[in-house]
This record gives sequence, structure tokens and C-alpha cells, in this order.
Amino acid sequence: MIKNRIKNKIIISVLVVLLSLSSCLPFVKTPKVVNKIDEKFKSTAGIDIIEALKNKDVERLSSVFCEKVANSEYLNTNINYMFKYIDRNGGLIIPDGEWKFRGSGHGAQSGGRKVVDYGGWTYNKDVFIGNKKYHLVCNSYFTLIGHKDYEGITHINFVEIIDNSIKNDDFLDKLNNALNIYGSQPIKYLGMGIFNFNNETYLDENVAPKEIYENEEYRFSFDELEKGHSKW
Repeated sequence: MIKNRIKNKIIISVLVVLLSLSSCLPFVKTPKVVNKIDEKFKSTAGIDIIEALKNKDVERLSSVFCEKVANSEYLNTNINYMFKYIDRNGGLIIPDGEWKFRGSGHGAQSGGRKVVDYGGWTYNKDVFIGNKKYHLVCNSYFTLIGHKDYEGITHINFVEIIDNSIKNDDFLDKLNNALNIYGSQPIKYLGMGIFNFNNETYLDENVAPKEIYENEEYRFSFDELEKGHSKW
């Protein structure tokens, strides 16, 4: 009888320890969760983005963003400038393709649940503005417990594709030198961007004038938004 009691106490103690340890385990994003995020984007926002870009639909494009910036005068001005830039530079061509989920760029867990989860998608076909080739990318907070109004799409960007043939040692030396001089430009602003490669600075630069997109209300800092949750 006494032996059974001791045995039961040991079993209960082990279970308590195991349960307490399990609460400290990091959140593991299962394929089911990943697929749910991916499918929802592709069936709604992903379609809206492509169709809005093709039809120059400012309202539809603006509405896909996170609550913080969606349908704001700032974002609509940003998008209008982007469409005008595209028209001045030969028009936009988006071949038929699909969005590819890049997964989490970074994240954090607390108490066994995700509190920060940031990642995005890349369109699987190159797009063109005039004769320049671009990647079309979309970034999003899937989870941001401290700032729910930032959950959703934070950026949609065109990023110029540089000819791989010029990525030799000389190019990399100049790029590294430019990064040392100018920095890696960590400051971000919510919204749209068309980033062209600057042959003098060897950095990508947003084509929009600074007064259009450098608005302090929409300045974007991972460290500030994720304070207390995530370090990256």
C-alpha cells in the first residue's frame, strides 16, 4: 500500500515536471497553420494585389494593407505616385504566375504561444516596368500581439533584378564598400515601394520622393514594434 502511494507520487511529480517544461517549449508552426495562412492570402489579398496593379485600382490595392495604413491618405498618395511612375517608364507587365510563401522571416514565442511572426510572399514570375525586370514581394505580420493594427500586409515592393553576370568579385567589393559608407538603410516606412539599383551607391533606392513616403507616423521599426518579445 505504502509502495503504491510512493509510486503514485513519483508518477504525479514526473507529470508535473513534464507539463511545466512543455509550457516553455517554443511555438512550432505546423504545416496546417502554414497552409491556412498561405491559402487565405492566395485566395484574397494575393488576387487583389495582382488585379489592382493591372487595373491601376488604388482603392483595392490600399485596402489589402494592415489596419495601421490601409486606405490612409499617405498610402493612397504613395500608390498614386507609383502608378504615375510606372506609366512614365513604359508601363507594367505582370505575367501569369502565383505567389510563393517564403515563410517566417523572424518571430518570437512567449508562454508557449507565438507573439511575433513576420514573413511574406514572392511572386514566382519576374515583372517588368518598361525594360527593367523586378521581383514583386509582399511582407506581412502574421502575428504581432503588442500592435494588432500592424497585423497584415506592411509592404508591397518592386525590387529591381540585377543581371547576375555583373555579380563578380569587383561588384561585391563595391557593394560591401557602399554598405560600410552608407549603411544598410534599416529604416522602413509602411506602404508601396519601387526600388531601383543605384550604380553610384550600389544600393537599392525607392523611386518615390522622400516627402511622399518618409512620414514619421508610418515609420517602421522591428525593434520598436516587437519590444519585449523579439530581438533580431
